[in-house]
Amino acid sequence: MNFQDWCFNTERESHWFPRITCKDGFSFSCQAAEFNYCNPREDHPYPFFYSEFELGYPSEADEDIMAYAESPDEPTETVYGYVPKEVVEFLVQKHGGITTPKSHSKLKNWAFEFGF
Repeated sequence: MNFQDWCFNTERESHWFPRITCKDGFSFSCQAAEFNYCNPREDHPYPFFYSEFELGYPSEADEDIMAYAESPDEPTETVYGYVPKEVVEFLVQKHGGITTPKSHSKLKNWAFEFGF
């Protein structure tokens, strides 16, 4: 699964989106809400509303997101703010795609009706 598919097939679990795990074992938090470093800084139930995300606490350092690190000296213990959707998509593909799909076909149909 690629990042765009994840955006259309994922919804919040409680207040958070589920952690993304890639096929090669790389994982990271990907969040977006009113109090996250994302764009827009609003609460939406599904990730496809956002153009930039707050990533956090990756399982290992990755050079492709280091420019966004809040604390670059601690790459697995920090957040990465305002990471563009395209960078997240590249990161996911680089690590083999997402292995933690969550299917919500009703959501996907709704999203396409509104042109997302």
